[in-house]
Amino acid sequence: MATAIYLTRIFSFVLFSSISNGDEIFPLTGNPVTRGEDKINHKVTLPSNIKFPFMGTIYKDLYTLHQTEIFTETLTKDDPAFAAPYYFPAQEIGSNLNRKPYTGQVLYREGSDISTGELSNYSSIIRESMVGLEYQFEAAYALVVTWKEVISKTDVVKDCSSCKNNTFQLAMLTDGTSSFAMFNYVKMDITMDKFTQSGFNAGEGRGYTTALNDEQLKYAVNNYGSDTKGRYIYRIDGEQIQHGGCSNDSRGGVLTIHPTFAGMLGGKMLDISGPCMPPSSLLTQVKCRFGGKDDFITYGYKVNSMKARCSVPRMSIRGWITVEMSINNRPYSHSTKILIVHPGRVSKKERLHLLYMGKGQGWNETATTQLTLKWNSSLLTDNRNANISISLMGYKEDNNEITWSNLRNIGTIRASAGQFTFQTSSITCIGSICDEYEIGVVMAELQDQKQATFFRSIISNVITLGFYVNKAMVTKLGDNWPSQKCKTWYDQDRRDMSWLNSLEDCPCTLVQALSDIGRFQTDFGCYLYDKSTSKCKYHVGAVHCVRSVQPSKTGSGNQCCYDAGGNLKYSSDSFQGSTPDRSHAWGGYPYGRVDLVPHISHWLKDVVTFYQCCLWTDYIDCDYYMDQRSTRDCKSYNPPTPAMVFGQGHFETFDGMYQRMCGPGDFILMNTTLPDGSVVTVQGRFYENVFPEIFGIRVVRGGSTETVEIRLKLPSADRSARNLDVLVNQQYHVFEDKQTFWQDFNYFSVVNTDETGMESNFTVILQDGLAIQVADCDRVLCVVVVAPPSLQGKVQGLLGNFNGNATDDLRNVNYTVAAQIDNNSLDDLTLYQLFKYPWATQEMDSILPIYIAPINDPPICSVKQPQRTTLQECNNNKPCMFDYTAIGNREIALKSKAMSMRIHELRRFLAPVRTCGLLNVSRSIKSKTNYLLGQTVTIYSCRQGHLQGDTMTYRCLATGETTQAWSPSVNAKCS
Repeated sequence: MATAIYLTRIFSFVLFSSISNGDEIFPLTGNPVTRGEDKINHKVTLPSNIKFPFMGTIYKDLYTLHQTEIFTETLTKDDPAFAAPYYFPAQEIGSNLNRKPYTGQVLYREGSDISTGELSNYSSIIRESMVGLEYQFEAAYALVVTWKEVISKTDVVKDCSSCKNNTFQLAMLTDGTSSFAMFNYVKMDITMDKFTQSGFNAGEGRGYTTALNDEQLKYAVNNYGSDTKGRYIYRIDGEQIQHGGCSNDSRGGVLTIHPTFAGMLGGKMLDISGPCMPPSSLLTQVKCRFGGKDDFITYGYKVNSMKARCSVPRMSIRGWITVEMSINNRPYSHSTKILIVHPGRVSKKERLHLLYMGKGQGWNETATTQLTLKWNSSLLTDNRNANISISLMGYKEDNNEITWSNLRNIGTIRASAGQFTFQTSSITCIGSICDEYEIGVVMAELQDQKQATFFRSIISNVITLGFYVNKAMVTKLGDNWPSQKCKTWYDQDRRDMSWLNSLEDCPCTLVQALSDIGRFQTDFGCYLYDKSTSKCKYHVGAVHCVRSVQPSKTGSGNQCCYDAGGNLKYSSDSFQGSTPDRSHAWGGYPYGRVDLVPHISHWLKDVVTFYQCCLWTDYIDCDYYMDQRSTRDCKSYNPPTPAMVFGQGHFETFDGMYQRMCGPGDFILMNTTLPDGSVVTVQGRFYENVFPEIFGIRVVRGGSTETVEIRLKLPSADRSARNLDVLVNQQYHVFEDKQTFWQDFNYFSVVNTDETGMESNFTVILQDGLAIQVADCDRVLCVVVVAPPSLQGKVQGLLGNFNGNATDDLRNVNYTVAAQIDNNSLDDLTLYQLFKYPWATQEMDSILPIYIAPINDPPICSVKQPQRTTLQECNNNKPCMFDYTAIGNREIALKSKAMSMRIHELRRFLAPVRTCGLLNVSRSIKSKTNYLLGQTVTIYSCRQGHLQGDTMTYRCLATGETTQAWSPSVNAKCS
């Protein structure tokens, strides 16, 4: 029997050892675990006010077994939860060994056995060794277990005369919210085998995390896992185990950082634990490197021998990158990942605020007298005497290089002041930089980073530098310098307009734009549900804008905006229309290069020119800008097609065939190959109640694979913070902060699209516009797959063939098309065996945890449905009628009906619309901008020039079943 400690729903602690003696952290005393009358376990009752969180589940009871394990109430689970300092087959307590009583002991102390002083000491150890504690942790409960001179059955079988024995300890601590485990190795003499392990298992298929591998276990007593030899510390309440303390392993280790995300423009302080540092040295050099590049290095400082701090540098990339730490110029031995956030997604609370104080006092104006900035001093420091330097940073791209430069020091002031006003005449530019820099940011930076609380520096939004260059530009070009800048840009920009041809066509209507989740996502600068007064600043009159998800090969992107009527706003009709971007607002992989820097390149190539041509010239020259950023007409837009899985095994194929899964197990919902050669597999797991609870997506490109699983949290799990778990490459990822709602990985992006804050709705966006949305529909998963037109005829699986013909969706895995059958004439078992079971996932191909094999003849498929009175509210909806007949539950039946109606609503939203496209009379003023079939539009006048032509009123009329055109032919013009 394995040695372990199992908590509530089971979690075990176990140890392996190597010959050596370590330090005794906890007293080697306690209540002995003996063979109870039931010969199974000894119950350790937690206080009524204490619950023990472990790996996302809250536990109430512990059981100490004579085999040195602590269990919870789920002893019978095939995959129990456990925490194991050393997992080994322990000799049974109280047994005989070599004809003598076995003297090995398992001792435990908990509750009142542990003094207040001892509990306080444990809490202090945790605080000193862990980063990211949200508050001052004080343990309310501790369980301390000692395995004293215990022996492995492996040695007994070898008939050892003097068997190797091991002494090790663990302490489990909690305050009911946060939980920690400390492993202490005192005397270890390990017998190594292939089962040697130390780690944590979440149980019930939720994954295992290694604490120490077999080689590390071998020397665990002599090595440091904290500031004490043989002691290793972990935070264990969340799904992802967090390492504490430090490591002296020069071959490499894991950094633990907090927070795990930071804005691209830098400044945030990271609390870090990883390599152990000399406890007495005050001159320890701490160096952090980001993204594996020496361009992104900051120097930090030591907090204690286990923790250090570094600030995040200013970068030009986003997404998950590596963080490494070096001590005293030694090699970078420890690393982890940090999420670098797009500047536009950084919380307003974390920014330096540039105030508008009236005309002549606005940061994005040209003729200014004074400017004011404001900040939250508590972000920077709690030292009222700490000073900050305020600087104007400029950004430029030229000669295939990107450059940040400190243009001017604006001033120095106490951080506690919280606000600063200065005269702009004191910082005007001089020389060539007046032409070189057009955009920048303002930065407030602490002079002494050791005084920092959360940030070393805070950064403003990107701004234009009109106020800074105005005096020099007026001297050089005159008062109309913005107009001259605009026309110069216009002449240069129009030399190459080929980039427009590679953009996605705009959806014609707002509902199409909201539903095409694989190709377009919300532009949060103009968001339908945003109630702020600054909404749609650059697109006045729009209610919502979307941006194309994928940049083109040249790094450009599209933006499409819609008015209150749901119609596409064209830049030809309004200076507030939809304008594509030469540099995608979200950047382009691999980032860090000219035209590809997230947010910043877009400001340089697309936004500053809007100021020069439109905002700074009272829109007199705005047509120059709109000509260069003309809206992509929606005439050629081809919408995607949805399919859905929901409720009690219900699914509807891409081509609209309704079916139901009656057997449990893992199945292939969809296989396809994207244009870039990536092979995408979507798998789903159905349980005996046929409710799907896990979906997995695998992308294979070349020899590389990336997976994402989205799971419904178990009924026993803590659902107070979120309803779904997301694992990428078997690692948990959380999306709890709005800054982390969008996370990019190698082959896909995962977006938290939940508006409730419960992480109950996620969208996985793949290349070429394919998207899978997974949602918690009242504790049942429902999945919508949205496939772009480019995948037509290239899809296989339970969701059909996607060829526009629902009658051939009943194919099996060998692609044998069934005769034109009426599927209603086949019973459930036959349908399952012929057309569903062949799509069962094979174990070697499964991407879901603990493979569940489908069977060919599940009994549930042959069960006759009970006779019930028809539920009138179903209104002949098949999923609703089936669920009510099968289980007689009105509420469940109506929920299935609602989900079924959702797919029909999506199909309606994504139906092609007939439009004549833009009534292209440049610079004209029209009666309306709705160009759909049947609409009549009258041209009233011109913004510039005089209206000419024979006809001013035009109607969009059908010319065929799928074609339409303006009638009469358009000959009006403004000249």
